[in-house]
Formats: sequence, C-alpha cells, structure tokens
Amino acid sequence: MSHGTATPKLLLIAGLLAFLVLVAAGVLLFYSRPTIEYVHVDSVNGRPVSISAPAPGTNSSIRWFNPQATPLPATAFEGIAPSLTMGEVLARLGPAQADIGSGLYVLRWPVSDGRVFLVSVGGLEASAHPISVGFSNG
Repeated sequence: MSHGTATPKLLLIAGLLAFLVLVAAGVLLFYSRPTIEYVHVDSVNGRPVSISAPAPGTNSSIRWFNPQATPLPATAFEGIAPSLTMGEVLARLGPAQADIGSGLYVLRWPVSDGRVFLVSVGGLEASAHPISVGFSNG
C-alpha cells in the first residue's frame, strides 16, 4: 500500500462530511430568510391591506396560502391584473386558499358568489408578475 493514495473508505468519509456541511449550510440559509408579514388588517372584513417588505435584494418568504381563506366579494378582485406584482396581489387579497397548478403555480381564492379567482405565476416571488388572472366557475 502506498502512503500517497487515499483508501476508498477515507474518500467515502470525506464525501459524507462535505455533504453534511452543504446540508447544514442550506438549512441555515432557509431558516435565516427575512419574512414579509402582514401588518395592517381591514377591521371590516379581516383582509390584510398592506404588507411590510424586507430590505431590497434580500430573499423573502410570504404567507402565500391559507386553507381556511374565507370567500371574498367579487368586487375585491377589481383591478387585479398581470401588471401588479404578486406582493401587491397578496396585499389586496390576502393569502390564496390553495395552489392548484402543475408546473405553473395557480393560486386560488374563493369568491362569495361560488366562483373562484385564479392567478397563475411562474414562481412564488413577491416581485413576480402574474401570467394570467381571472374568474372560474369552480
């Protein structure tokens, strides 16, 4: 056995240690992200009307979903358009009830008249713009 070559066992141990370091770094990055929190709530219908945003250029997470979202009146969706950012959409509507998309995110809000309002977007980023928005019969 030569002193200059590493044994397969040592290479395996070194590889496992490197993997564990990468996993630990990923966990630290995930849990250290700043969060956008809802700070104002409309006292009449309980919907958030504004959000506080993290410093520009930082990663952020938004509360995108609330499975117990209550139906909103159809008028709440007036002005929701692809020209808005997702941060603005969520500030107006609050969290979506669910994501029903596959590939694209398709966020769903219940409407008090029995329809649903759908917003499709390529990624869950506050600065992303919707690809399409509109009502559906269910």
